[in-house]
Amino acid sequence: MGRNITIYDIAKEAGLSHTTVSQALRNFSCVKEETRQRVLEIAHRMGYNRNFFAASLRKGSSRQIALVIPRNDNRGKMANLFDALQRMLDQNGYSLILFPLLTPENTKQVFEQVLQGGYDGVITYLYTYEQFRPYAAAFRERHCPVVVIGSPSDMECRPGIIVFDQGNLASLQEALQTLHELGHRRIVHIQDPRHAQTPQCRLIHDFVQEHGPARWQSELLVETGGQPGLEAGRCTAARLLAERPGVTAVQCPNDYFAAGLICGLHDHGVEVPRDISVIGSDNQDLCEYLIPRLSSIEIGDYNAAPQMVASLLEHLRETEWESLANCFELNSVFHRRESIGPARV
Repeated sequence: MGRNITIYDIAKEAGLSHTTVSQALRNFSCVKEETRQRVLEIAHRMGYNRNFFAASLRKGSSRQIALVIPRNDNRGKMANLFDALQRMLDQNGYSLILFPLLTPENTKQVFEQVLQGGYDGVITYLYTYEQFRPYAAAFRERHCPVVVIGSPSDMECRPGIIVFDQGNLASLQEALQTLHELGHRRIVHIQDPRHAQTPQCRLIHDFVQEHGPARWQSELLVETGGQPGLEAGRCTAARLLAERPGVTAVQCPNDYFAAGLICGLHDHGVEVPRDISVIGSDNQDLCEYLIPRLSSIEIGDYNAAPQMVASLLEHLRETEWESLANCFELNSVFHRRESIGPARV
């Protein structure tokens, strides 16, 4: 007897991604009708409906986990997380299905699609719990555990909602203290205005108010167009110099933005770290290849992938969730490199 046909086999035959194939088989509105029909024809021809898919429905399991990520997260970080999660799930016979990027406008549509898809579990980032609250009970009723990555202030830890909290601020506190010891008193945190009330923003604001000049504005709100990357960082350099004269150190939303900012500052004759110190976030591989090497604050979400998968699978095995651990704090590390130095007096 031949092996069971999977969505990966259909995807290869159709020249499509496995995510598109999965969504087509579940009749998602985001898939064009002609594409859906082609996928169904190939699936029928390869025997998919009579084998793996039908068997999984009889068992009440899809063997698939939905991943929902926000549009404004950087691609390098998400790629690392996706790869780590997929490896762990593959070893346990599950596949990972990537959903359309989450925005404030499409939250309802995305989570309703996930509910309709019949997935065994969900992994998602959240900036506010309010956007997920209307669906929490529905996922629990379907015995579909949800891993939530983030640090929303209104987060609720409930059975079946597995929280991996990004609110560990120890490394950010260490970075700020290091800058203070180097003589920095005017530190700017660059942030998208949609997420300006995060615990990170409040910590930096309070630190600067305590240690820096009176009424110094510690945040610079920058519309990043959904992807705070190299170009956004480079374009922000001129605005930073104009709106925050005297700034001596900058903490950026991610490493790619920081790399772009360093290039933009150089275009204006401002050198790092001689004139301004720069710190990134996420500790991507590029930190080691920039000149100067980039200091960065790492919140270990993709390093926690094995724990996320282990907790998710534990919830899938158990029928009673009340006794299972569902609140975790992600590790936090400050990587100090050559992009920071003494404040220029």
